[in-house]
Order: sequence, then structure tokens, then C-alpha cells
Amino acid sequence: MIDNSAVDVYQPDICYLGGIERTLRIVRMAAESGKMITPHTTILSLVKIFSLHLTGGG
Repeated sequence: MIDNSAVDVYQPDICYLGGIERTLRIVRMAAESGKMITPHTTILSLVKIFSLHLTGGG
């Protein structure tokens, strides 16, 4: 999707991708392509907590 510029905004979900390392790999690839990135989360779930760690750097 990134190589083909299929979308303009990427929303990686840390749980669907299998953790922080895999998510960061996608984030880096999208950033290198100049694409916007925002984490995919749901309200009231652990995904929100995980995504906060991701965006806050730890």
C-alpha cells in the first residue's frame, strides 16, 4: 500500500500488527514516503493505552 501510494493517511493498529516494533516499521515506511500517520484506536480499550506509549515514545 505504501509503495503504491494507495492511501494518503495510514492508521496502523498496534494490536493488529503485533506490537510496537512492527508498528514502528510501518510508521517509518509511511513517514519516508511523506504520508500522514495516526494510530488506529478505539475508545475504552487497551489499544488506546498502547498507542499512547507508541506516540509518546515509551
